Amino acid sequence: MIAADDSRPILVIDDDPGIRAALTAVLRSAGYGVITRHSGDDGLAAAVSEDPCLVLLDLGLPDVDGSDVLTMLRRASTVPVMVLSGRSSEADKARELTAGADDYLVKPFGNIELLARVNAVLRRAPPKDKAPTTLVDGTIVVDLRARTVTVAGGPVALSRTEFALLTLFLQEPGRALGYNQILRRAWNDVSGVGPDRIKFTVRRLRSKLGHTEGGRLTPVRSVGYRWDPPVGGRSD
Repeated sequence: MIAADDSRPILVIDDDPGIRAALTAVLRSAGYGVITRHSGDDGLAAAVSEDPCLVLLDLGLPDVDGSDVLTMLRRASTVPVMVLSGRSSEADKARELTAGADDYLVKPFGNIELLARVNAVLRRAPPKDKAPTTLVDGTIVVDLRARTVTVAGGPVALSRTEFALLTLFLQEPGRALGYNQILRRAWNDVSGVGPDRIKFTVRRLRSKLGHTEGGRLTPVRSVGYRWDPPVGGRSD
């Protein structure tokens, strides 16, 4: 069993008080610290403020669908996420695992299996001190925790989507990302959003970043965009 880190609890996000209580009892009996939240918004806030070592995420939340919570978590954090859901189809599992979940456990489940999977996910997780909290590219600095951006030392105000878009490309420099990939990872609601909306947001982001010594967003014809690092390599 992985030794529990009392300074970094497991975060349970589930709207069912009975399930929250049961999970808390099982995890604490195994030596883990536990915090619980009943909604997506509260869970996202706790994921930032409480710095958990693992998130156990229900999909059927009352305010924000758990799939959207997972997407938003993946934009801002590398914390391991295990989905706990009654949705049992292969398509449901594949969708959440593709979106960034580290494991998917179908309800109802046994305590022994739960703890085995928790331990397995934590074994695979990188050490906390290796998880980046800041992205630096030339004169562009993105603080993932504070959700702030500076260019050449000056603050730049970005919308939520612009911040998500910039973070996405800085995390994958040199890789061409298709329009569908960009939509899934930078937009919460993709209804009515297409390539033209992406192009508009990219133009707006470019304007806000101005002329920097960092990389740049390059169109890839019929595909999407690629972030080209500064000449001479990326600086971190």
